[in-house]
Amino acid sequence: MDAIREQLKSALSSLESNASLNGYLLVRRDGMLLLRYPDSQTSSDLPGFLASTLGTFETLSGKLGAGEAQHLVIETDTLKILLLGGSLAVLVCLLDKSANEEELLALAKGAEAKAEQILA
Repeated sequence: MDAIREQLKSALSSLESNASLNGYLLVRRDGMLLLRYPDSQTSSDLPGFLASTLGTFETLSGKLGAGEAQHLVIETDTLKILLLGGSLAVLVCLLDKSANEEELLALAKGAEAKAEQILA
């Protein structure tokens, strides 16, 4: 698993250079935390909650006939949370409130696609 984590870290390293990024989590669809940046303590139930939030959004999108869900941006009074789901994992980016999420979304899509290839 350590070799896979190193490959995932390398695949997601392009995100770390973005000044608007406060951190990210890569979570398996079942809620298992695969990787976090920066490497700080994360509540044990947070990864599962984030994976289920994106799953709920995807189900809602389908039930409304709104097409396939692409990503979810949640804004709070202090930050933005970008959730981007692949078939195997969810990439969660924590952004500054003033961040241009479209700019980071392009980076995140590429990084998430690389992570999916590693996990496949």
